[in-house]
Amino acid sequence: MTAIIEKYGMSKRAIIILPILGAFLVNIFYQPATVGVIKTLVKGLVQ
Repeated sequence: MTAIIEKYGMSKRAIIILPILGAFLVNIFYQPATVGVIKTLVKGLVQ
């Protein structure tokens, strides 16, 4: 983000939107992995 700001200048909208969008996408991609790991751990503990 810093490199883009240095090259193109400050954008107040991008400073707000990009981190929020990034966090949203990370949550979407990592949620199935987290659920899978938890299910595997619980399955191992129950048996």
